[in-house]
Amino acid sequence: MLREGEVVVIPKKQYISLVARAESAVSEKDVLRWSREARTLKRAGKLPVLRSLRSL
Repeated sequence: MLREGEVVVIPKKQYISLVARAESAVSEKDVLRWSREARTLKRAGKLPVLRSLRSL
């Protein structure tokens, strides 16, 4: 039937949910942008030092 692999049947609501989640996934571009922003803030002295993860 298909040469690419297995076929999965799911309800349309679940499919739409999966597509929405995939579109909002973090990409490499996001990580690079965040690191540039953090570097800029660090140089400007506006990036606070993280002392504990409990406050997050």
